[in-house]
Order: sequence, then C-alpha cells, then structure tokens
Amino acid sequence: MKIDNIAGHIQTLLLSHICVSVLFLLIIFELGLAMEPTVIFVYACLSAGSYYTLLKDEWKTNRDLSLEIVYLVGCLFRFVLPTFVVSWMIFNDSKIQYFNNDVSDYAFPTIVWMNIFHILLYTVFKLKSENATLGGKLRELFTRYDVFLIVTIVYLVAFPFRAFNNVLVFFDVSQSVRALLNNIGNLSIILLLFNCAYKYSHIRHAILILFCVVEFVYAGIFTFYKVYMIMPIIFYVIFWIVWRKNDNKKVLTKHFWMICIASFILVNGLVFPFMGAKRIVAGYSVELDAGLNDYSMSDVFDYMLGNNGEEDNDTNTLMDRQDAVPVNTFFYKDVNGKNTYHTELLVKSILITIPRIIYPDKPYNNIGMMATEYVRTGVMNDKSNAPCYTYVGLVGGSYLWGGSAAVVICALLVGFFVSAYNNFLLKNINNPFSMIYYIMLLVTAMSAFEETADGGIGKLLSYIPIVILIKVTSFLFFRKK
Repeated sequence: MKIDNIAGHIQTLLLSHICVSVLFLLIIFELGLAMEPTVIFVYACLSAGSYYTLLKDEWKTNRDLSLEIVYLVGCLFRFVLPTFVVSWMIFNDSKIQYFNNDVSDYAFPTIVWMNIFHILLYTVFKLKSENATLGGKLRELFTRYDVFLIVTIVYLVAFPFRAFNNVLVFFDVSQSVRALLNNIGNLSIILLLFNCAYKYSHIRHAILILFCVVEFVYAGIFTFYKVYMIMPIIFYVIFWIVWRKNDNKKVLTKHFWMICIASFILVNGLVFPFMGAKRIVAGYSVELDAGLNDYSMSDVFDYMLGNNGEEDNDTNTLMDRQDAVPVNTFFYKDVNGKNTYHTELLVKSILITIPRIIYPDKPYNNIGMMATEYVRTGVMNDKSNAPCYTYVGLVGGSYLWGGSAAVVICALLVGFFVSAYNNFLLKNINNPFSMIYYIMLLVTAMSAFEETADGGIGKLLSYIPIVILIKVTSFLFFRKK
C-alpha cells in the first residue's frame, strides 16, 4: 500500500469525517438525539460537503471515467442526499418506514454508520489502488484496432440464438452456457461503446443507440428483471461521459442533462411499473427464473395501465430504490431491538459460492427471498419462496451477523478486495471477460455496493471464479496481463 495514493488534503478530510462521525454517534446515544432534526440536518451538511469534495477531486484528477467517481456518485444517492430527507421527515413528524415498519428512531445512527463504513471502504480502496482507469487502459487498444464491423456482425448473428436461449430454462441446459450467450449482448454494446468513444463517427453513434434500444426492448420481452432494461441506458450514459472526457470537452452539457432527465422518466414511468406488472401477470417463478402463465405483452400493459397496484417489492420508483437508508435501518434496529444476531444469510452466501463439482447438493441462491421473509414475518426461513428479493445493505448486512465489529471488518475487507479486484481487471482488460466484469463492477459501484445481504462477503467470494476464468482464458489466448 502507498499512502501517496491519497493526497494530503484528502487524507485530512477522510480522517476528519471518520472522527466527526464517531463523535456524532456518541452524542446520539449519550444525549438521545436520534430524533433531533436540526442535528441530523447539520450532519447531512457535513456529510454532503465531504463527499462532494471527494467527488470533485476525483473528477479533476481523472481524465477518464473511474470506479471511484461512479462509487462516490452512488454514495450521494444511497445515503448522503437521503439524510436531508430524513431530517425533513422527522421535522414534519413523518414516519420513515420499511415494509410498513417504522424505523424512524434508528435512521440517524444508521446513517452515521453508513458514512463510517463507506469512508473506511474508500480510504482502504485508495490505499490499495494503482491509480489506473478503464479509459487509460482501453484508449490505446481501441484507437489501434477497429472492432466496429466484427462486433456488429457477431451481435446480429447471435441475436436469434440469444432469444431462443430464453426458453432453454425449461430444459437441462447449463446455466453457464445460458449466461455466456446472454453476455454476448452486453459485451457487444460495451465494445461498441468504447469503440465509438475513442473513434467517434456518426454511424458508430447511431448503431450504438440502435443496439441499446434493441437490448432495452429485448430485456422487456425476454427477462423479468428491471436491471436488464436499465443497463442499456447506463451503457449510453457511460459512453457519453467517456466520449466527452476523452475529447477534453465539457461533460455536463444541456444534452447530458436532457439524457439524464429522459432516462429518469423512462425508468420510473415505464421500467418499474412494467416489470412489476409483468411478474404478476406471468406468474413469475424466482427459482425457475421464468413465467408459469400464458400471457402476452398486451396483457402486461393492460394490467399496468389498469393500475391494479401490486408490485414485486415495496419500491415503486428509482429514487425509492436508490435510498438505502430504510433497509439498512430496519436490520440495524432489528438487531438492537431483539439483541439477536443472525448468521443465516452470511452462511448461505458462502455456501452458494462453492462450485457444484465440489458441493453437488449446494442450495440455490434464495438469500434475497430469505431476507424478504424475515422482514415480513420475523422468521429467517431457509426454504423461503418469497415473491421478491430484498437486499440488506452493507451496514445492515454486516451488523446483522456481527454488530459494530462486523461493520468495521466488512468495510476494511470490501475496500481492500474490491480495490485488488479493480486492479486485476484493469491489468487484464484486453481479455473480453475482464471487460464485461469491469462494467459489471461499475454497475455495482453505482449502487455504492449496497445491493448485498451479508456486508459484502458473498460478493467478494464471487470474485474468485471470475479471477480464475480470466487467468485461464488470458493464458489460452496468450494475452498479456
């Protein structure tokens, strides 16, 4: 680790924010200020100032889009800006709820813990970081080689096979094969994204937009997850940032804000209600990842427009989904209220990472459904078939199995290993698999790595087979590290 990786003023800021957060945590419990809106607002201002300074520094020092920039933006939406909302709601005597559970009295201490967790994560990440960015690694590759034609052909040829692949879930076909076919679409757009950003032309831009639109529609027809519809939108936003920063042009232009506003309206006005309606109409089975009922797209739209109300989870908009405070608070309050820890989610997340060749009877991944069952019934049912997934969050997930000590341990572990994983992927970025998984890492960074149920341990373990895959394929294809 090199302390030089963090500038002096940033070191001071990080240390100060941790100390201030610990001080606030002590004050909250000693003076009983968990429901004092003025104190919450003051802390919200301090938190916003710290993360804004970090983001501003990253934006100035990185010519290209970096994981740190994406992660800090994720932090702003996940818990920094929601702190102001918490302050306002408590000021107006409104309840902060999660699945109809009032968590108002524990929201503020949870927010402070989230700040401590993420500042520790960011600090360790920067200490381990090699200061490499995706653009720096890819610029030379994509300016030297023009992949536009071959990627376009591969995408068009593979498309019908990918569509057929979606009915193979009812047959004994390897999940790895299905995943590989599905990744062709993402990989094609990723390659076009950087090809267009570094060798821009109007035709490349038009084809990129076309493929993003096709993937958006494809995801709506053939999948049951909002994220697959949202991904093409994210890809295009990433393209805009990389393209403009590479050309040393202003990124935050009128056109960029128009893209962001249109994306926000599209996601909230169509993706969330549509996919919620589709799951209900199709009789979606989480275990099979398929619908059990006969239905058509017109049936889905009729149900959605009929405003029949029921959703696949308790979040109805992107902003609700981005706010990670209520879910973390629920589990933080649950542990403190019942004085009981739960290791079931942690143990399950470890078991499902064991290869089936070693553990033939390993359980299927229903961690999110177990969390949903617990929120609704108070029982951690390992056989849960709840209709939707619930993430627990980094603080909530770690506190659930080990309290304050686990929160600190997980923050250090996640920061260290995500940084090592980031460095590894960038070193092997010439490998197409590495490129796919790096974009996936960027996507998880957009949510500040909060979409987890065990403090991030399961996600860290999932990196192991990916590293092995990239090492093996890099060796077979004689790619340099």
